[in-house]
Amino acid sequence: MLSGSTARTPSAERGREALRAAQTPLLQAIDIEAIDLGTKPPALGGVKSYSSSSDEATIEATLMWGSDARMRVGARVGFESLSLYIPVEVTNVQARAAA
Repeated sequence: MLSGSTARTPSAERGREALRAAQTPLLQAIDIEAIDLGTKPPALGGVKSYSSSSDEATIEATLMWGSDARMRVGARVGFESLSLYIPVEVTNVQARAAA
């Protein structure tokens, strides 16, 4: 009956408006309070090189970071007039990447 078109009746419009009004985000904000990258620098874990028959070389390296970093963020969640602030602290970040 509608074949791809959207209904434009007054009741359908009221329904869409009610849905839009009810769609409040649960996550209202993220606040970054502090970032400290710590004192430990990233380190190379090892380097491999590969040669080919042409004039090019491929280098593979592993980058590691075991840090004493501290990051404090806060998330504000809520629904309508009720809101809750949740502080989160992330410490001892470990990362390893091969490139």
